[in-house]
Amino acid sequence: MKQAERSSLARTQVLILAGGQGKRLLPLTRFQSKPAIRFYGDFRIIDFPISNCLALGLTDVAILTQYRHNS
Repeated sequence: MKQAERSSLARTQVLILAGGQGKRLLPLTRFQSKPAIRFYGDFRIIDFPISNCLALGLTDVAILTQYRHNS
């Protein structure tokens, strides 16, 4: 990756939309949000987009939540 590309990626702001109810995942989403559901051991669904961002060098990441945001 070229220096100019790295520089522009470093300034990129990422918004991950994670606010759905996850009705198709009932009963797993009865008490927690879909992004908080455990997937493959210790990982949660939200860990995958965050990991992809970090692997690309995108460090300014925000997660927008709505449904059961405390979980």
